[in-house]
Amino acid sequence: MADNFNASEHMDEVEKKKDELLEKIKDAYKKLGIYGSESGSADENASDGYEAGASRELIEELKTLEELYRYEQAGIEPAGGVALPETLGEKPLEYTPMTDAEISDVARKELNAKYEELENAAAEKYGEAKSEIKDEIAKNQLKEQTELGSLAEKAESEQKSLTENMVVQGLVNSTIFDIGSESIRKKYSTEHEKISAEYDLKYNSLHNELAARQIEYENALAEYNLSYAAELYSEVKRLHAEEEKRLKEINEYNLNLAKREEEYRVKRQQLLEDMYLSRSEAILSAAKAEQEYERQYGVSYDKQTEYVRRYETAKNFYSRYDADQAGAMMEESEGYLRLLLGDEQFTALMRWNYTERGQ
Repeated sequence: MADNFNASEHMDEVEKKKDELLEKIKDAYKKLGIYGSESGSADENASDGYEAGASRELIEELKTLEELYRYEQAGIEPAGGVALPETLGEKPLEYTPMTDAEISDVARKELNAKYEELENAAAEKYGEAKSEIKDEIAKNQLKEQTELGSLAEKAESEQKSLTENMVVQGLVNSTIFDIGSESIRKKYSTEHEKISAEYDLKYNSLHNELAARQIEYENALAEYNLSYAAELYSEVKRLHAEEEKRLKEINEYNLNLAKREEEYRVKRQQLLEDMYLSRSEAILSAAKAEQEYERQYGVSYDKQTEYVRRYETAKNFYSRYDADQAGAMMEESEGYLRLLLGDEQFTALMRWNYTERGQ
């Protein structure tokens, strides 16, 4: 469809054309004595000298039979058998965009798993290092205690040996004993300080390493936090862009669908008009052929059979009333009944009502 196509103006033209054609077809139907849903209702034809009156229900049923008869004679399907979908059958897309909070939740959910794994790995690495260092400190403490214990035993043994010698020599209370004891004390005190100093250096080194590992762990967490914030911002921005793109695509699809629906509605109306004209022409052509046949040969066998069927329908209808009521109703609707039953079957109906049904 061209961009400057105006569906509203086109539909106005179609409706105007339709109204003109309908009037022409109705005139032709009336001239040929055709009745049915396509030629108008009983009320529309009442002004032409026909009155449905109390027989309206029957008249409408006979008109339906007349319509089906006309379709059969024209070799076309009844109006109800011709159907075109009113729409393309496609539904507009519906989509509720995510809120800012929902977008943030989605982004966090995607990132949380990733950073939880990184943080757990960092914590595990730090925990292992911390455990190893503490184990190493404990081992050194045990070794230190062992060495210092051994040193104390040596000092005690040497002091005992000195005391025994001094007792034997009678010098326990002498200056010599005091000097010997002080010498032993200084000797082992120096050894004790040396061993303690060596282990203190090891402890300091291990504590420094533990502190370094802790700083490394804390720095990793801080880096993850910064990286998480940056990635979260980027992911939220990406999700917002995706939502905007999705909404744009859906809106474009729905606008295109609305345009295609309007195009289809116009084409469908045009097709229905064409079908209506084609069907009407077929019915009119068959009716004219029937009129020409009747001028030469009289009422056809098919039409006589149809009139007999309608006669039975009418008889069933009027059987619900007494003869006087039925007779009055028949006289009131005589114009319609003669057209829809034929003169012969109308006369037979009257005869049945006033003579045969009372026997």
